Amino acid sequence: TTLLSGAEESYYGLICRLEDNQEFYYFVIRVDGRFTIGRYSNGEFLSLLPGGWILDQAIRTGNTQNQLQADCAGDRLRFFANNELLAEVQEDSLSAGKPGLALAAIGTGELDVHFDNFLVMKP
Repeated sequence: TTLLSGAEESYYGLICRLEDNQEFYYFVIRVDGRFTIGRYSNGEFLSLLPGGWILDQAIRTGNTQNQLQADCAGDRLRFFANNELLAEVQEDSLSAGKPGLALAAIGTGELDVHFDNFLVMKP
């Protein structure tokens, strides 16, 4: 991903196990260098990490590039940024679904992110 512009609270990243746009796991980073792993279910975003958003130096801030990777294998969900493991959680609510991309502009302004080289591999 390459961030071109966006407000500090805006976020973007990857999703897996998407079921009818109603349920999925998300792996996202914010413009300010924070990340989270969560599950979207019944119209609600539920963080799977204690404390929700976590600041990590592996995430490059500003208008720059970040390589993101989400591993969804069995009940293990792992999130990487720039080849560094950010977090790993165990969760078995969703067992199948499609992969995808996520982004959300929060507050005023727009979010402009370039996604490139989206690769999906079967575990």
